[in-house]
Amino acid sequence: MNEVQLARYDRMFDAYAGPDGNLTWATFTAHVQPLAAQRGLAPDSPDVHESHGFFHLCRGEWDRGLEILCAFAEQHQLSPAAWRCYAKWLLRTGDAGNALQTIKRAQALDRESWKIESLACEVLSYVRATDLKEQLQSLIGKFPDRWSAWAVAGWGWVVGLNDPDTGSELSAQGIRLQPQLPGAWFRHSRVLRLANRFEEAIIAAEIGWRWLPLDEDGSQSVPAACRLAENCFLVNEAKRAEAWAREAEKRLAGLISLSPAEGSYWQGKLLELSGDHNGAVRAFEHALSHNIFYPKRTEVESGISRLKAMGQRARSACT
Repeated sequence: MNEVQLARYDRMFDAYAGPDGNLTWATFTAHVQPLAAQRGLAPDSPDVHESHGFFHLCRGEWDRGLEILCAFAEQHQLSPAAWRCYAKWLLRTGDAGNALQTIKRAQALDRESWKIESLACEVLSYVRATDLKEQLQSLIGKFPDRWSAWAVAGWGWVVGLNDPDTGSELSAQGIRLQPQLPGAWFRHSRVLRLANRFEEAIIAAEIGWRWLPLDEDGSQSVPAACRLAENCFLVNEAKRAEAWAREAEKRLAGLISLSPAEGSYWQGKLLELSGDHNGAVRAFEHALSHNIFYPKRTEVESGISRLKAMGQRARSACT
């Protein structure tokens, strides 16, 4: 699934099978998407089985969702896509170690798949594997015309290899390939931020902002505006930070409607930035209640702990 499909599934599952939902799989397929029929027509389709597993993952039934994906991969051991799907959701549910072993199985079956190779870079970056550099070099060697390959490589170089200068240079190739694509600029901005090049990150994100479509649904604009606010705050430009925070807030309702988990995550970030720590905790807890996935889940959990501890210290100081 790409980001648009992921957001669409997330919205459907939150609406029909949220934390208080009692929808069965049969009811879901009858009312939302005829996946049961698809499973009958395409019993060997990894995408159909990924959707089935994702249904349970979004309900917080992570063990059941992973069980479905694992079973399908075991039944189709020569399917690289099956192992890729399983590896992706192992990573998104916080099991990077098993995700590494699983994506290696997918790679053994297909070393030319963009989806497999890019996911391998992500997994190896998180676990800081010894062969990460080789994997990143292989990615841009195989897919030199994909802007996102350079974005992935740049991110991996910063996160996994702790080389911000090389990572920033590699990521810049993505915007050279797609100078009018907002996503390319936003991804480059994220790499620059990770490299602590905040002013450059602001410039890149502001250029990307100019290319956003007028009917954008918030999935790109809210994260971009929130990160712009954070970066402006870090370079001591309070007024610009406030202006970007307002931009994010204006578009937040659309993102919450599209994806309550993601929307609540960004709402928490904005509230924390504004100094409303209690509100930020509530928003983060709402994101958890909608089963937000990793790596954002780690940030949400640590944010709740940090903000609650700050509140306790503040109350102790007043007594």
